[in-house]
Amino acid sequence: MLIDNKIILHLTNQAIKQSQLKNEVKAFYSQKVNGAFDFWNNNDNQKAIEEISLVLNILPDLNILLIAKALFYSSSKNPQQSNQIIGKISSNEATDLELNMIDFIQSCNFLHVKDYEGAIKTSTNIISRDHKAYYAYLPRAVAYQEINDQKSAIKDFKMALKEKLQTKGIKAGLAFSYMKNKNYFRGLYLHLKVIKHFNDNFRVNHNIGINYFMLNLSRKALFHISRSIELKKDFADAYRTRGLIYMNQGKNKLAYEELLKAKKYGARDIDNTMLRFQNKLKKYET
Repeated sequence: MLIDNKIILHLTNQAIKQSQLKNEVKAFYSQKVNGAFDFWNNNDNQKAIEEISLVLNILPDLNILLIAKALFYSSSKNPQQSNQIIGKISSNEATDLELNMIDFIQSCNFLHVKDYEGAIKTSTNIISRDHKAYYAYLPRAVAYQEINDQKSAIKDFKMALKEKLQTKGIKAGLAFSYMKNKNYFRGLYLHLKVIKHFNDNFRVNHNIGINYFMLNLSRKALFHISRSIELKKDFADAYRTRGLIYMNQGKNKLAYEELLKAKKYGARDIDNTMLRFQNKLKKYET
């Protein structure tokens, strides 16, 4: 997630310090909270949840502990459980920073269930409170990208970069929006800047291939499309793209074979694609 975990960790420890527990007990539970975040940083969300739950058993009314637990569930792609925990938090008693964190987690939960309007609304709530809360621009950028509002997505991805966290992933998202907006030069430029970090990502390789293809650089396009298929053998869109490249090169038999593979693996609208190029492909039909 794009939010700096140091913010939540600091607030959590501060809340424990201000509680009515004895000092030695406070130290013990602060250690447990730090351990929970260590587990989270190492992608062991279940252990993180277990550790934070132990502290919540003693301090059940601390909003920041509930926020942390909701965050861990959201990271585990369990938006229903995350939202149930958020529902226990009294917004009247929450600070603006806590409200921002709650809205951020909810925006991520909306993305998990493909409710893109919900993600846009909750992200915008944060930005309305603090336009320099740059982490809030990322879920909104992803939501805009999903509803194909690429200009808004590009604008928000650029703002999210100012948080200076997860910059490589954000640049990959920004590159994709440039490509979808038919700015292939810019899309290719950004993709190539991050490819060393995503060399084993089939989607990034596919996107680079599309950019090269649209810039009439078929040989380089084929390299990355083939790399994408090597990484994911059933990636239907890559077979379609490779088929279109072959067709552009006049290799219609190879193109037909690739489009059949795309159909086999469930590419959307593949029948329309094949119908559009029927004159070139019909002699290969059996």
